[in-house]
Amino acid sequence: TIYNVLNKTYQITKTKGIQVIARKDHSAAIFGKSMLVYGGQLENGAFTNELLNFDLEYYDWSYLTFKQNIEPFSNGACASVMSVKSKN
Repeated sequence: TIYNVLNKTYQITKTKGIQVIARKDHSAAIFGKSMLVYGGQLENGAFTNELLNFDLEYYDWSYLTFKQNIEPFSNGACASVMSVKSKN
């Protein structure tokens, strides 16, 4: 779902790529044209160390991999600020 802060409207979008399992308490950040999502707690209560990439241009989910073993993580915080130019 995309929320437009200027129009205060929601747009439901279809995504491609891997099926992402619902989670809570994950961290997410915008980097370039991607949203990176790390960790969280899955619906079954398990904690995950998955690192996901969501391509904001093509609405495509994929996994990213680590070179080393990373512990599962939850309840972190991360913020990104994007500047949106008006077409007017």
